Amino acid sequence: AIVPWREPEFFNKIKGRKEAMDFAAEHNIPVKATSDQPWSSDENLMHISFEAGILEDPAKKPPRDMFELSTSPEDAPDEKEVIEIEFEKGEAVKLNGKALKPVDMLS
Repeated sequence: AIVPWREPEFFNKIKGRKEAMDFAAEHNIPVKATSDQPWSSDENLMHISFEAGILEDPAKKPPRDMFELSTSPEDAPDEKEVIEIEFEKGEAVKLNGKALKPVDMLS
């Protein structure tokens, strides 16, 4: 595994998020972070997490445009929605009566 933050050549040059964003810009490496939105994200099929910037203060609310896989509770509908998942041998096979692969039920 390559672990650049353990290498002095790396951590002596890139001491923080600003330096990392500058390095990415200099080398045409695309990143989502900007000086106005300096957080990073880690995303997979089930979850996305953000860190840095205002998010380090638990008293601050996240910006509304940060919601990518979900919706802000304030913007969510007030009515409930019932979903039905059918399982066979412990594996999800249908969502609301429609046969789907388990991975497709998550999108």
